[in-house]
Amino acid sequence: MRTLVLVIFVALMTALSPISTAMAQQPSEELLKELGIMVAQMQEVGARYDRKLVQLSGAIGTVNAGRTGSLNLGELAPDDYQVAVACANCGGLSAELLDASGTVIEAKPMDFAATFFIFDVQDKGQRMVRITPKDCAALSCEYGAVLFRDTPAQ
Repeated sequence: MRTLVLVIFVALMTALSPISTAMAQQPSEELLKELGIMVAQMQEVGARYDRKLVQLSGAIGTVNAGRTGSLNLGELAPDDYQVAVACANCGGLSAELLDASGTVIEAKPMDFAATFFIFDVQDKGQRMVRITPKDCAALSCEYGAVLFRDTPAQ
């Protein structure tokens, strides 16, 4: 289990480092921990259903307490996807998965400090995640998302 957590930590650092244009600094250990826990749970559930998650990208940002931030997941081809979303040093978050027009595909109101979405893309298009952290421990909250393609395990 300790090795799995280390592998997830390294994978998250790799995914978040080059793509984190929303913020000039590296993700905090707290954010990586929250995302790592969520990703481990997603992979465990996927394995039960003979599914494999292939990490595609990640992004981080900061937002003032009580405000909403968003992360662009990019243009996605038709396929099945999962995205882990988390905030650091917050009491919870509300998250929404949006299409290019801003239409809410799915909402997770007032969840824990981390949550995830499972979705499929029928037609190529942009997807975004909108995040509202709750009860920030500081004046601003750090948040992040990691995108995966959901494939059959083979």
